[in-house]
Amino acid sequence: MLGWWAVSGYVWLNRMGKALKRFDPMFIIPLLQVDFILLAIVSGGIYFQEFDGFRFQEAAGFVSGVLFVCGGLYCLAPKQVRPS
Repeated sequence: MLGWWAVSGYVWLNRMGKALKRFDPMFIIPLLQVDFILLAIVSGGIYFQEFDGFRFQEAAGFVSGVLFVCGGLYCLAPKQVRPS
């Protein structure tokens, strides 16, 4: 487990370093955090079968929360990155 943690940390820091060289830190750091959080939420929900017991209200709240986070990230995006 410690080995996987070290490898994952190395990959994360390596990719973040490359991204920071190419893009504005005010956009790329939140983007990387949102990607990491969404990956953790979805993989945890699948692995621990948390999505199986969702009622409609819970699923709607989950989806609206994810869309809210993605909308905030869209607002942070520079104009040249946003789709037209």
